[in-house]
Amino acid sequence: MRRSLLCLVFALPLFVACDDEVMNDVADLAPLPEAGPVEDAEARDLRVEVDSSLGQPCTDAVDCPEGFCVDTPDGNRVCSERCGNDEHCPEGWRCRQVTNTGPDVTFICVPEDAPCAGADLQTDLRHCGACERPCEAPGAEGACVDGVCGRGPCRAGFHDVNGDAADGCEYACTVTRGGDEACDSIDNDCDGRVDEGFDTA
Repeated sequence: MRRSLLCLVFALPLFVACDDEVMNDVADLAPLPEAGPVEDAEARDLRVEVDSSLGQPCTDAVDCPEGFCVDTPDGNRVCSERCGNDEHCPEGWRCRQVTNTGPDVTFICVPEDAPCAGADLQTDLRHCGACERPCEAPGAEGACVDGVCGRGPCRAGFHDVNGDAADGCEYACTVTRGGDEACDSIDNDCDGRVDEGFDTA
């Protein structure tokens, strides 16, 4: 029993010495360098270079991957692409809405010095047949068909009584009594005539 106790007494300093030695060794280690930003490997692998067709010469929409061939200020034509705002377009270009691209509103990059770049001169109400030639009709919506301005539907409260599309919907009138004529000196059906069907002599 005494022999065992002596062994324990002598063993204790050894354990203490080992602990001190470990602490000293840790203190002598050089500090670890700070870790830099870690890039996600999967995200890095997904990163690809995409060639842009913007600015490539074209003669028609079929020459461009996204189907947009626009005019430039110098009279040439180049491919364009869809955009969300001006920041998506290169310097000297702007993001602008274009027509004749289906039911959805479409914006593409166009040269900022070309006011009607991207417009279809055959259908665009603002550039019908030529740049900066708007289609307007009094009392009616404008229409541009094959580059020629015409009259669209009459606006509320206006009617085309004379049948001449050149002067739009020239007759301002509000239908009353559901369009049924009455002897009241009012054009109830807005056909340009008053009290028709009644003897007002």
